[in-house]
Amino acid sequence: MPFLVAGVAAFALLELFWKTPPPEILLLLRLPRVLNALWVGTLLGMSGAVFQNVLRNPLAEPYTLGFSASTAMGVLVGMALGLPLTGSVFLGLLSGVGGMLLLVRLARTSLELILVGVALNFFAGALLVTLQSVVEPFRVYAMVRWSMGSLATVGYTLPLVALGLTLVWAVWIHRQRHVLMLASLGEESARSLGLDWESLVRRVIVFTGALLSLSVARVGPIGFVGLVVPHLVRLGGQRSMGEVLVRSALLGSLFLLFSDFVGHLPAREIPVGAITALVGTPVFVMLLVRFAHQGGGS
Repeated sequence: MPFLVAGVAAFALLELFWKTPPPEILLLLRLPRVLNALWVGTLLGMSGAVFQNVLRNPLAEPYTLGFSASTAMGVLVGMALGLPLTGSVFLGLLSGVGGMLLLVRLARTSLELILVGVALNFFAGALLVTLQSVVEPFRVYAMVRWSMGSLATVGYTLPLVALGLTLVWAVWIHRQRHVLMLASLGEESARSLGLDWESLVRRVIVFTGALLSLSVARVGPIGFVGLVVPHLVRLGGQRSMGEVLVRSALLGSLFLLFSDFVGHLPAREIPVGAITALVGTPVFVMLLVRFAHQGGGS
């Protein structure tokens, strides 16, 4: 745990003071960017751990469950229509909430939640291709750049508000850790112990989905953080649910800070979502190979 805290602090300082920026750049651009990395990383890391635990599915995360896709559809439509950034973000929030309600309405089991999420991802991908085929080239470029994710922002209003909301959500999730551990026993076992599994899943989806919609609408869909981080946390052996949640929050923030810093190194900035995918894909493949070997030897 101290190593993770030190890593977050180190990369936050690197982000802030790399190449010794002038004070106005440091305060107006870099510090809000670091705040974005902290709340988005915390949200993605913890939500991935929660979804994988409750749904008992190692592939469950904000992206595979369709939260990113449903929000992205609204933002992309807004960009295609030429709406200002605030209008596109608002449309993305509405679309994200709509997708969340659809998920809650249609899905009754963990498998159905994953399947609805996969369907939303396919539909969002088809919508993106369709919009790119009919809008002007400069809007296509803006849509593609947004879909790769970026932590860049100006000012403190959104980062501070979002960070505050995320901390409130994180405290609430941590207080539910014992209930979440019961849910990991499976739907039938949890119900036999008196846990209302469907009610728990609905509460988690509604509260977490609202924040995830805000995250995607503002910084774009950033994949692999919620998928890979909880698996890396569990590599150290059996941990309590509370420890998994805290470590996932810290490692998610560290992963985003590291990815954003690496994206700054070339002369032309690489979107943070591209870095998380480039790093996360081989890591996830190695985890799959490791789990397969463990399964084969047992």
